[in-house]
Amino acid sequence: MTPSRLILFIIATMTLPALAQTVPEGADPAHRQAALELCEVMEMEATLAASINAMMNLQMRNNQMLTQHRSALDTFFRRHMSWDALKDEFLALYMESFTEAELKEMTAFYRTPTGKKAIRLMPELVQKGAEIGIRRVENNRRELQRLIVEGKK
Repeated sequence: MTPSRLILFIIATMTLPALAQTVPEGADPAHRQAALELCEVMEMEATLAASINAMMNLQMRNNQMLTQHRSALDTFFRRHMSWDALKDEFLALYMESFTEAELKEMTAFYRTPTGKKAIRLMPELVQKGAEIGIRRVENNRRELQRLIVEGKK
């Protein structure tokens, strides 16, 4: 997998939450508020920005050709991947995935010292996880290429 294909894959993966429906009209306001409170406690805006920045830095290190486009990529991600751009989709995703009671339980956890640590480390963990994935693909690139060629037959 070339670095350009890999970045497209990572970008596509990062955008999956945006595919969720927006919060439906008539949704329970208390359920929406519980989702919003969880996102606020999780510092979703800062975590999302830091995660995107970490992924961009990783991609810049792995593909020097992208560095000339950093400004354009930053503009694009601020416009389409920021908390403001994704807020409604994330709220819908959490409301679809968790009950109001579950959201409140998660919020309580993220207010604990361990929960706060998890929030603080999330961007770093995302970056390290991506590095693991990139290394795994690179270390097994020949097998992947062989499987792709065999699959075309």
